[in-house]
Amino acid sequence: MQDPVSCLCSCIQSYVTRQDISYVFRTKKKLNNLENAMKDLKAKKKDIEKELHDTQNKRKVPDNQLQRWLQKVGEKDDEVNQLWNEYNDGCCVQGPCCLNCFSRYRISRSAINLLDEITQLKDENVEVSFIEQQPPEPVTESYITVGEKISSNLEVACSYLADEAVGMIGIWGMGGVGKTTLLKKIYQSLDYPDMGFDHLLFIEASQNIQLEKLREEIAKELKLAPPANKKDIENFLKTKNFVLFLDNIWKDIDLGNLGIPHPNGDNTVKRKVIFTTRSEDVCARMGGAGEKIIKVECLEPREAWALFKINVNLAVIESNKEIKEIAWQVMEKCGGLPLVS
Repeated sequence: MQDPVSCLCSCIQSYVTRQDISYVFRTKKKLNNLENAMKDLKAKKKDIEKELHDTQNKRKVPDNQLQRWLQKVGEKDDEVNQLWNEYNDGCCVQGPCCLNCFSRYRISRSAINLLDEITQLKDENVEVSFIEQQPPEPVTESYITVGEKISSNLEVACSYLADEAVGMIGIWGMGGVGKTTLLKKIYQSLDYPDMGFDHLLFIEASQNIQLEKLREEIAKELKLAPPANKKDIENFLKTKNFVLFLDNIWKDIDLGNLGIPHPNGDNTVKRKVIFTTRSEDVCARMGGAGEKIIKVECLEPREAWALFKINVNLAVIESNKEIKEIAWQVMEKCGGLPLVS
């Protein structure tokens, strides 16, 4: 019967040279060393993030070089976790000797290479510097607003944003009823530093918009260095207080695929998502912690008439009784829709 050492060597002969045999042994020790190095790197990252989140730096964002360093640290942490998962799944199960040895060899090689990369990141001289963040540009007012309902909906929406138990707010109603106008009113009414929010993100969607485009618009709003991906957005926002305004979505959107941490997922930060849609079903499918739904109704006749007179030549309407009757008929045809009126 062949001795165990000879069996081991024959198993790995087709994969490694004799000088690489050491990679097969003490795989767990190599992973422990890697994990300890990662803990040191994360401690350095935590110290930097503490300075970033200081109240005097609230209106600032890290410069591109620092953002890239923080991103790399997150990536290396993921790679360390992945190696541990591969080790637990592949090396500690019963199976052919050669497969087990090759798995250990490959994981050990990866651990050693990753340790060098983590050490380089840890030794890198990282300077904490900022790009001054300008206040969000005001959203251009699209429509004149009238009526008691929009004022009431505005008050309700703002109360939801102030409620810590509410994370998701859905606004729905038929096309042209004034959902976008309400959303812009909410956006413009927020004094976000005083309410404790670091970022207000206003993103316009559409029927056929892709997730990649939405991520691109979010990264642009956050002034992240391109090309920023889902992980970059998630790493940037996971400790931030923010409100995401999504206008005109036609189907439910997986916030995780956008890199948006889910509202109320962490009690230490304030996360709100408020969106508009034509579909009540979309509101239901979006769901979320403490979700609230606001339905935008059509204008009452007197409100629609007031808006109609603002948008046309009032002097002409009032100049003739017959013209005024025609104008009223036209207004009624608009069906109380502000966009049509």
